[in-house]
This record gives sequence, structure tokens and C-alpha cells, in this order.
Amino acid sequence: MKLMNKLLATAVVLGGLLALALPADQTNAVYNCGGVRTSFSYGCDIDATKNAKVIEQTPIFAFMVAAMSFLAYFVGIAVVFGILIGAYHIITANGNASKVEQGALTIWNSIIGLILFIFMFAAINFLVPGGLFK
Repeated sequence: MKLMNKLLATAVVLGGLLALALPADQTNAVYNCGGVRTSFSYGCDIDATKNAKVIEQTPIFAFMVAAMSFLAYFVGIAVVFGILIGAYHIITANGNASKVEQGALTIWNSIIGLILFIFMFAAINFLVPGGLFK
């Protein structure tokens, strides 16, 4: 019975992912966004080939800049907080090896989170034409 439930759950998840991966029907597309027909107005009905700064005028670009700024602040605060908590565990260990290990693991996880955010930020800057921040 457990195997059947796992197979059913896997089929549902894979079916959902497949439905997301299939291309959408473009017959109702009425907006033009950089040469791509869309059914939603992203605010980029301007011809992007005529003006290099057009992408910076779109609402999606403004949202991405705001989201990345927020994430940068949030990750920075979380990393500093994680390092402080880890240092507190190490300082208050009083010779307890498990608390020292817990503090070191907290600091290490904070640093890994920062490195992952840096890679994500670099990937997004690479994918967005011209980058998010200049």
C-alpha cells in the first residue's frame, strides 16, 4: 500500500511538472513583449531593438531589482545573525564538544547560505540582459 501511495504521489508531481513545462497556447496572445507574444501585459509593449534602455522601464525589471535588493538585505542580516548565534554557542560551550560542534555548524551553514546567494545573484545578473545593477 505504501508503494502504491508513493507511486501515485510521484505520478501526480511529475504530471504537474510536465503540465508546467508544456508550451502555453498562443492563440489568445495579444501583447508583444520583446518580440514574444504574451497573453499578459508586462509593460514592455515597446520595441526593445530600438532602445537599449527599454528593459529597465518594464515593471518586471523594477520588481526584480526590488526583490534582489530585499533578498540581499535579508540574506546579509541572516548571515550575520547566524554567525552571531554560532559564536554564542561556541563561547558558552564550557568545554561541551556538542555545543562547539553545533556553533561551528551554524557558522558554516551561514557561510554556505551566503555563497549560494552570491551564485544565485551572479546567475540572475547573467540571465538578465545588461544585468540588474549597473
